[in-house]
Amino acid sequence: MEINIKKILKISTLLIMSLLIATASATVYRQMRLTGNITVTTPKLVWIEGEDADATIDGSVATISLTVENGTAMNFTSAIYLKNNNQTGSFHYNITIIDGLSSSEFEIAKIHIYDNETTEDWSYRDTIDLTNTNDYSVDTLSAGKYLRFTVEIKAINDSPTDTQFIIKVEYWP
Repeated sequence: MEINIKKILKISTLLIMSLLIATASATVYRQMRLTGNITVTTPKLVWIEGEDADATIDGSVATISLTVENGTAMNFTSAIYLKNNNQTGSFHYNITIIDGLSSSEFEIAKIHIYDNETTEDWSYRDTIDLTNTNDYSVDTLSAGKYLRFTVEIKAINDSPTDTQFIIKVEYWP
């Protein structure tokens, strides 16, 4: 009897493939699912345009435009407001600077925060320095109450290159 190497290789290959297929077929798979429902409600904190700054409000994004004179400190005492639109319950908030202004272009660049928590008049809460990206403000705002943001700016450069700032307001119950 003559041994044919080609036939032995074919049979060996078939046996190995059969074993691999059998092993893969014997694997047991299990499934799990997650089903979600989404409820859309109205925002709980809302921006409200102030009297002395041009503001554009699109949902949760507010943009204010301020015109200042070089070398002159200017105060925008009613730039924009943030209202707790919730009927009951207060919100904790954290205001941080995402993109600040350059202290080499602005001698003063601050946002002063006031509220009407305890009286109908405005009470000072905090100040955020827009030239310090590590600055922040953390506090609580009761249902139906407002934060008033005033902006104090003094430019020291006729043609500043960095004139945009971005703050972020995070809030939770």
